[in-house]
Amino acid sequence: MSRYEIERPPKKIIEDLKKMYSGIIQDACDKVLGLGVRTWMDANLRPIFDEIKLIGPAITLQMVPPSLSSYKCRSGLSLAFEAIDMAQAGDVFVVGGGLTDSGMWGEMMAIAGTVKGLGGAVVDGGVRDVLAIREMKFPLFYRNPVVTTAQTRLDTISVNDPIQCGGRLVCPGDLVFGDYDGITVVPRDSIDKIYPLCLEYFDTEKKQRTALKQGMRVSQFKEDIL
Repeated sequence: MSRYEIERPPKKIIEDLKKMYSGIIQDACDKVLGLGVRTWMDANLRPIFDEIKLIGPAITLQMVPPSLSSYKCRSGLSLAFEAIDMAQAGDVFVVGGGLTDSGMWGEMMAIAGTVKGLGGAVVDGGVRDVLAIREMKFPLFYRNPVVTTAQTRLDTISVNDPIQCGGRLVCPGDLVFGDYDGITVVPRDSIDKIYPLCLEYFDTEKKQRTALKQGMRVSQFKEDIL
């Protein structure tokens, strides 16, 4: 089995969840998995533009500081480039490493991802060409902008292995959802349980909003989510 073959949820699940927001997804994860299970990423992974909506199965990349051999041949992003070429439309790249002084993602990767139809990227570290990526509206979360190239400053050592990103473990095929409020990761083996609960919560909240707008007192508001 190729390392680029992952389990992907049905398109209907993606389409339905894309109408929602991160709070709904997180509440459903809390209910199914328990409040003690961390499914959200660090709050300081920030969206590249405010209206962002990112959703899709995770393709994971692990980056580390370079070895002498990778430095000499400038191979730092070669495996990442190959992974983008092999990805499918809707996939979300999750990049671990926490390297904040070199660009773990950049404009050329975002252009390739846009053409490919990727769902976006979550980068636990620095990103270069931030304004260009923002202008093309490529969905991206990152820690900080940088000026330095990654080619001689990091090495991509694995694709689709479990990695740490944003303070939690992410496995290939996990469902990643991000908006302005933050990022939630649904474990791939829990998607079938969490998805129907998201539909239920989404419908419940619509009814609650309508009731509040029609004058229901806040003290009458009953929280059924958790």
